[in-house]
Amino acid sequence: MKKKLSPKYVLRFLGIIIATLIVLSTLGKGLQLYVDNKFVDFFVKLFYLDNEMSVPTFYSACALMLSGLILILIALKKKDLHEKYLSWIGLGLLFMFLSIDEICVIHEHLSGMVQKSYKTTGFLYYGWVIPYGILILVLGTTYFKFVMALQPKVRYYMILSGAIFIMGSVGVEMITAKIAFIGGEENWAYITLMTIEEGMEMFGIALFIYTLFLYINIEFGSLKITVKGKKSLKNEKKITSTEPIKSH
Repeated sequence: MKKKLSPKYVLRFLGIIIATLIVLSTLGKGLQLYVDNKFVDFFVKLFYLDNEMSVPTFYSACALMLSGLILILIALKKKDLHEKYLSWIGLGLLFMFLSIDEICVIHEHLSGMVQKSYKTTGFLYYGWVIPYGILILVLGTTYFKFVMALQPKVRYYMILSGAIFIMGSVGVEMITAKIAFIGGEENWAYITLMTIEEGMEMFGIALFIYTLFLYINIEFGSLKITVKGKKSLKNEKKITSTEPIKSH
C-alpha cells in the first residue's frame, strides 16, 4: 500500500503537536502559579515552553534537524541533476546548527556574555538578539536572489515561514525581554508573550517544512511511503519461494 505524504498532511500533523504542547505548557504553568505541588512542578519541567531541557525543546530541535536533513536531501538531488546545490547545503547546515543550538542553548550562553560585556537592558536584555540579528541580516542579503528565483508559491511560503519565525524569535523575544527586565518571568504578561513567541517559532518551522515538501512535490514529484501489511509480505514470500515449473 502506498500512502502519499502530502505537504498539507505534514503541516496538519505538526500543527496538532504544536497546539498540544502549547496547551500543556499553559495549563502546567498556570497551575504552578497558584498551586504548590511536586507533581505540578515536575509537569512544568517537562512541558513548559520556556524551559530548555523539556519536551517542547526536544520537539523544536527535531523539527529544525528535520528541516536541515530535507534541505541536504534536496541539495543532493540537485547535484545529481547537475543543478546548483550549494545554497541548499548552506541552508541545511544552518538549520542543523539551529537544532544543536536549541539543545545546547548556545544562544543563552552567548546572551550572558553580551549582557556582561555591554550591560544590555530593556528590549536588549537578552543580549543574543544582537549577534543573531546581524546574522539574520547577512543571511537575508545573501539568500535574497536564491529565494526570489523560487517558484511563486514556494517563494511565498518560504518568506512567510521565515517572517513568522523571525518575528517570534527576535521581535516578540525583545518584548518579553523588556518584561523580564522590569518584572521578572513569573507573571502572566511574560508567560503570555513567551507562549506567543515560542508558538510562532514552532509554527514558522512547521510551515517551512511544509514549504520544503511542497517544493519537492513540484520539482521531483510527490513523496510516497510504502506500507507493507502482513498479507503483502506473505505473498512476497510465496512468490520468492515458488520455483518455476519445468516442462518435460
